[in-house]
Amino acid sequence: MEKEKIDSVKGFINSIDENLNKLKVAIKGGDEEEFNKIKTESIELTKKIDKSLTEENSQKKK
Repeated sequence: MEKEKIDSVKGFINSIDENLNKLKVAIKGGDEEEFNKIKTESIELTKKIDKSLTEENSQKKK
């Protein structure tokens, strides 16, 4: 995997980790709107990670 892609995936993972902490705060505060916003953002980040890894696996198979 290229260094750029690795750094990109690491950034996505760090963002998800940060979002996990934000989700905990939103849950404790009962802020359902903020919770849903962060959850949606985390899902999108997960999709980006999956896409990056899928592209990498496809290139290795060729």
